[in-house]
Amino acid sequence: MPRALGWEVRHTSVSTDRNSDKFYRLLVVDDVLIVNYGRMGSAGRFKITQFDDVEAARENALRLTGEKERQREAYLPFREPAVFEVHDDDLHNCRYGSASQSQQAKTRIVRAFTDAAPTLPWPH
Repeated sequence: MPRALGWEVRHTSVSTDRNSDKFYRLLVVDDVLIVNYGRMGSAGRFKITQFDDVEAARENALRLTGEKERQREAYLPFREPAVFEVHDDDLHNCRYGSASQSQQAKTRIVRAFTDAAPTLPWPH
């Protein structure tokens, strides 16, 4: 089973519109970067990018996190960075499976991450 590294940042709006609260998860699995983002309460969208090696995937994930943290409405860390395991089949289906297989695999990978990564104290 491949080992993966993931972390999550969140943005909570100061307005009363809770629909504007967002999350941004970055999961590095081997040479693949899985970005899961969206509004709180949703499964979000996924973007999958394959790199030449794991280091390039990790560097890109760090760059994307820095971009989010520098935005005017800053994203703050929500989960501790965590190492977790991903089934080989899920990684394969995430990249090459049918739409249904890919969605199920991505959901299992995110669940493995959220199960492994404790949440940080959140400012209210």
